[in-house]
This record gives sequence, C-alpha cells and structure tokens, in this order.
Amino acid sequence: MSQKKKVFSKVKAVKDMARVNVGTPKGSQTIPDAKSKAEQRKGKHKPSLGDLLAEE
Repeated sequence: MSQKKKVFSKVKAVKDMARVNVGTPKGSQTIPDAKSKAEQRKGKHKPSLGDLLAEE
C-alpha cells in the first residue's frame, strides 16, 4: 500500500524553527487547586445517616 503524503503545516514549521533558536521548553508541573485538595481531605465517603442525626 502506498503511504499518505504528509501535508505541509505552517504551525509545525514555525514551532520547529523556534525550538532550534530557543531550545526545547522545560517540563511544567500543574498547580493543584486548593479547593479540590480540601475536598480530598474530607474523605471519600459521605457521612452516614447516624452521623448526620447525631450532629443535630
């Protein structure tokens, strides 16, 4: 079977030239959300009915 010809991409060409001039970008780390971290600390399970009734 014949292989599909690659289409020239301007974006890829510009990025390739930028990498040659500047170098590869450093890997980045995602900054965790404070809200999601607080939710994780609460626990994975919902409070039971007994716990909810005991609070009142």
